Amino acid sequence: MNKFISMRILLTGFSLLSLMSLSATSSFSSESNIETLIESCAVCHNAAGPVSPNLAGQKRDYMIERINIFRDKPDLNVSMFPFVQNLSDSEIEAIAEHFSSLESVTSANGDAEKVKRGEQASAYCLSCHGVKGKSANSEWPNLAGQNSSYLYQQLKAFRDGTRDNLMMKTIVKDYDDEYLKALASYYSQLKP
Repeated sequence: MNKFISMRILLTGFSLLSLMSLSATSSFSSESNIETLIESCAVCHNAAGPVSPNLAGQKRDYMIERINIFRDKPDLNVSMFPFVQNLSDSEIEAIAEHFSSLESVTSANGDAEKVKRGEQASAYCLSCHGVKGKSANSEWPNLAGQNSSYLYQQLKAFRDGTRDNLMMKTIVKDYDDEYLKALASYYSQLKP
């Protein structure tokens, strides 16, 4: 496990340095620079990331909105700000277009009992996040196949008020950690 964490830190650091050097020396407008930027994003944002969201197959408009928030409001996500601070709107659109065009994969296998509890609890989620975690609205994220740890952390942030979204906060405000973990387990098991 320590080897995995060390490798992840090393890769993240390398990605950050690559991204900073590119932004300091050139615009990402060229195709090769966009590809380099996307490779940097993929270090953390893939199905294997334990707490980073898997962006493959995610809604394009939702990703554009979130990246803009990370860029324009650095205090909301200090870990993302260094990666996105110098991105133009067209670069953000290119990143979102790329990741939204990828095929999603299910992230993990979970505890069957927890998954079942999560399925029962998901009734409140259907109207926005769709049947089986596939949203019909381009501005709301798909949940199907997302990393369970990431989903849990985001649900907890909504509940605790550290992530701003009045609708989500209202829905999850009374849920305990086990309830949120069950929801996260359920959605992580669904086929994207």
